Amino acid sequence: DEPTNHIDLDSREELEEQLQHSGATLLITSHDRRFLSQVCDRFWLIHEGKLAEVDSLDAYYNQIIGWDDKLSNENSTTSTPSPADSPTLDEDAMLARVDELEQLLKADEARKPKFQKPERQKEWRAELAALWQALEAQ
Repeated sequence: DEPTNHIDLDSREELEEQLQHSGATLLITSHDRRFLSQVCDRFWLIHEGKLAEVDSLDAYYNQIIGWDDKLSNENSTTSTPSPADSPTLDEDAMLARVDELEQLLKADEARKPKFQKPERQKEWRAELAALWQALEAQ
């Protein structure tokens, strides 16, 4: 439960490294999205007494956002658009996102195959392609 609370950055990185290479099966609860994205390869949620697996950490948070939206306004749903979908992003913001996505891909591909996230890699590559297309159009 909240394994990154009250530890410094070096300790957090060491913990991530140990968990990624331990081969252990763990159930982790945390609000630390970065930590979860680094060490987890499966995501579960409990809603209305039912346990369900979701494809990715983003899908988990989007599901939570959807529940919040339904509570606040039954007729309204919001989704978080990707940077490539936003016409207001400037070139610098798009290039920053390209850099972030490339780092995510590189880090994920460096993991052992069983810890890699192929679906996320596919999403990142699609977003990268859309960003490059938008940058070329400018």
